[in-house]
Amino acid sequence: KPEVLILDEPTSALDAQSEAIIRESLDGLRGAMTIIVIAHRLSTIEQCDRIMIIQDGAVAAFDTPQALRESANFYADAVRLSGLT
Repeated sequence: KPEVLILDEPTSALDAQSEAIIRESLDGLRGAMTIIVIAHRLSTIEQCDRIMIIQDGAVAAFDTPQALRESANFYADAVRLSGLT
């Protein structure tokens, strides 16, 4: 039973159905371990408790998805452009 699971772009090459299965699996693991997801696809990280935005090699923001929509222009613009509003 691992304490930490690290996933790097787990949905980058998947169709929508397979991506949904991955997201459901991650939801099922919530609370059982710490999960770190590295991803560009917002639909993959939107379900996370906290999101860290790294720009130019530095942490630009770290908060909940909702708080980032309100406080981080980069994230708010990305959400708007992705159609996840």
